Amino acid sequence: MICRMNLFSNLIQKTWIVFNDSIVRCYRCSASKYSNNLKNTEMRILNVAEKNDAAKGISGILSRGTARRREGDSPYNKIYEFECSVNRQNQKMVMTSVSGHLLTFEFVAGFRSWTKCLPVELFEAPVVKTCPEQSVKIKTTLEREARLARMLIIWTDCDREGENIGFEIITVCRAVNPNLQIYRFQTLRLQKVFPQQLSDCLISYGSCQFPTLGFIVERYNAVNSFVPEPFWKIQVEHTIDELTVSFSWKRVRIFDEHICRVLHEKCLEKPKATVVTVTSKPKSKWRPIPLDTVELEKVASRKLGLNAKEALKIAEKLYTQGYISYPRTETTIFPKEMNLSNLVQLQTADPNWGEFASQVLADGPNPRQGKKTDEAHPPIHPIKHASLGGNEQKVYEYVVRHFLACLSKDAMGHETIVEIDINEERFVANGLLILERNYLLVFPYEKWNSKEIHEYRQGDRFDPTNISLVDGETSPPNLLTEADLISLMEKHGIGTDATHAEHIETIKARLYAGMSDQKYFIPGQLGMGLVEGYDNMGFAMSKPHLRSNLEADLKDICDGRKEPSEVLRSQIEKYKEVFVQAQAQVRKIDEALGKYLESNPLPYEDTQQRSAVSRPILKCPNCGNGMVIRQRANGGSFFVSCVGYPACRNAIWLPSLVINCQPAAETCSTCGNDVRKIEFTFRRGALAPYYPNNYVGCIGGCDDHFLQLLNVDPVGRGGGPSQPPPPAPAPANNRNQNQGFGRNNYDDDDDDDDGWGGGGGGGYGGRRGGGGGGFGGGRGGGGGFGGRGGGGFGRSNGGREVDNYGNSARSNYNAGEERSGFRRGGGGGYSQGFNNRPTFKAPDPPSRRPPPGDDSPDDLVCNCGTPAKKFVVRKENANKGREFYKCQLMTPEGCNFFMWADSQAPPPQPPSRPPLKRGFSDSKDRPSYAGRGSKSFKSDGGSSQSGGPRKCGICHQTGHNRRNCPNT
Repeated sequence: MICRMNLFSNLIQKTWIVFNDSIVRCYRCSASKYSNNLKNTEMRILNVAEKNDAAKGISGILSRGTARRREGDSPYNKIYEFECSVNRQNQKMVMTSVSGHLLTFEFVAGFRSWTKCLPVELFEAPVVKTCPEQSVKIKTTLEREARLARMLIIWTDCDREGENIGFEIITVCRAVNPNLQIYRFQTLRLQKVFPQQLSDCLISYGSCQFPTLGFIVERYNAVNSFVPEPFWKIQVEHTIDELTVSFSWKRVRIFDEHICRVLHEKCLEKPKATVVTVTSKPKSKWRPIPLDTVELEKVASRKLGLNAKEALKIAEKLYTQGYISYPRTETTIFPKEMNLSNLVQLQTADPNWGEFASQVLADGPNPRQGKKTDEAHPPIHPIKHASLGGNEQKVYEYVVRHFLACLSKDAMGHETIVEIDINEERFVANGLLILERNYLLVFPYEKWNSKEIHEYRQGDRFDPTNISLVDGETSPPNLLTEADLISLMEKHGIGTDATHAEHIETIKARLYAGMSDQKYFIPGQLGMGLVEGYDNMGFAMSKPHLRSNLEADLKDICDGRKEPSEVLRSQIEKYKEVFVQAQAQVRKIDEALGKYLESNPLPYEDTQQRSAVSRPILKCPNCGNGMVIRQRANGGSFFVSCVGYPACRNAIWLPSLVINCQPAAETCSTCGNDVRKIEFTFRRGALAPYYPNNYVGCIGGCDDHFLQLLNVDPVGRGGGPSQPPPPAPAPANNRNQNQGFGRNNYDDDDDDDDGWGGGGGGGYGGRRGGGGGGFGGGRGGGGGFGGRGGGGFGRSNGGREVDNYGNSARSNYNAGEERSGFRRGGGGGYSQGFNNRPTFKAPDPPSRRPPPGDDSPDDLVCNCGTPAKKFVVRKENANKGREFYKCQLMTPEGCNFFMWADSQAPPPQPPSRPPLKRGFSDSKDRPSYAGRGSKSFKSDGGSSQSGGPRKCGICHQTGHNRRNCPNT
């Protein structure tokens, strides 16, 4: 394998062999660097080329024509299998290919829609490499083959793009086989401001396309603003035997007619001409330097009648067919070790240039060398002889003739320059005698004609045939041709040899510019308006400086003078600064476009408020990207998700009581500058009395109490679930927020066993409460805000439905004792009403509500702050005649307060907030699970009882429950 690499060095310019993460670049004979790591190792080797034709050619050479072909997932990228000796061992080789770039950069999902984020955020938005749809089948083929391989050899071109493609292949293959050894803002605004004219246009600022457009606009403006200026000059002619020699005035021309006439009359006064000097010297016309991509593009436009993009497409086709070398190269120097004679020999049989090729062989190839090399590809040259037709023949013929011309000799001639004097005014004439045409015999794209002149000697005197005064006027420059534009792009470092044609086609496709007479570029209305608008802002965004600086930095990276991270940071800051300034003056673009589109710009509604939700709240603990606020479709609940979705599915789901939220301007002083606070709007009274309806809070982990109320784990402790929570039950009665709390084992100490009410999945409050007025557990965990908690104990305030946050949903005033219970370690809970106060302060732990005085029950105050009213049970049941207290407001403003008049104590009060504890509920750190009716608990706080039939909570009889109690 190593030796055979020489045989196709003209076909394949570079191979990477990477073994144990050590990259070795094999270029021609340097394949001998292939290490001895492969010795005594049998393996399946996956080879990947840049194009299918290359894969076919390589496999044919390595297998000596015995490769077996099979189909891959992509119909255009075949798989070739063969055996090959690698380091003196026979190995199974699998050869396939990609079709150029396999992956492309995209913003993460949250930033791909321009309507969902602020454009300025894109400067810091994360990007990921994704596989475009047209390459998916190629990717699946690589993944399948990589799983079976032990080594990967990359056969891509040795330039920036080839290296990029090679690492894309490595990325895909390593993803499925980590042990694989490898041996190598603007559009949205303007569409709204000019909906009729620009609704279907894509408008964007490209650092290459826009300076390219700037060249076109600058030349167009120069032509339109040009004012012709009259000039005058003196011309002298001398005719002998029908040969007229014209002498040019050394002053060239004068823009003052009076002065020119004075000088003309001076010459007429003494018209005798004297030969001052006669200079005869050899004259050469240099043959072309080796052909690179830029020169091919320019010649195709000027001489072949093809645009640059079409010419490159044809050249690439000729390359893949093996007729010419790689056409995307910046090199103008043939390597010394390259065998040029063999390539010339292949052209000797051609009837058009075969004779000239034979003469080149006889004289010996002598290339005129240029000054550039990309260290990747040789200059463009023919590989083998071909007989083609149409445009393919045009491109192939030019490549061959250019190749032979640069290996030939310069054209030789003899030049004579004569200078004469007429009354102190000097005039010059020159003549040319061509002695040897040499390369011009095979290169008709350049002209060099003889120019006859009389034989003059120094000191000769003669009478001119004519001394005339000629007037004229200056003319404007020509509009830019494609060749002119490419020359300007190359001069100012805009794009590369491989991208010039693409940038030009982009500005044409976006209607920034068009062609006049299929030859000259003229800017469109949109292009003129954009360039003028940016120029009016005071900085030259249409000029090439920004992009040329970037290209210079990229070259410094390639040469090892700068670090990529340094360049990336510097360039992003530079472009962001320009963008911010442009955004502040964007109205100038509207005005400029309005002038050229002949339309008044409509008012633009700023969408910053709507789009601000895309500002990162905090860093994702899984992938390090930002996490932003999102809302489910159709106005659903809010959640905080990673911008790396779908690659990262980390999310924090907020409860339905959050009716609106958006990033706050301030960051959290406790969590750090990377964590931004959130402006919450809660359902009215949902978190009363601890938090107001409008609250600015942090979910970074500094406020455990707040997170537990929202049923959210801090990000550092695992973030939130990747799936949304189940739908919440019916909303709470806003008149009476009955909060559920719980304690483990119901002991009275304040140790870590205490917990705030059980709730679903770590929530606050029970999903279904126990008896109101007693401890009402929900399906919440004891010992903290998690788990499935126990039921309630104590006297019943009636069966209450309690939502995820402990809020009362319904009440029954004819209640006995609510069944309740817990398993060992189960968390009990109790319901307690609080006033929905109109004012709030910073959140504090819940405090005890003062009990009513024992000596004055009439002073009992209900939950809404009014004196409770005494009532008597009138229904025919066990409680008939029994007195109870409830709220006297029989309107929606009232509350659901209830208490039996013969109660010996007021309802239990919530304890002071204990130290928070997550996880297990009892002091033995064992998981606790509590369910309704699992075990009973005496209402007087006695010890738990095991077993026994279930009893009705109203009449305390067995055989039925409170819902179908016959005494109700």
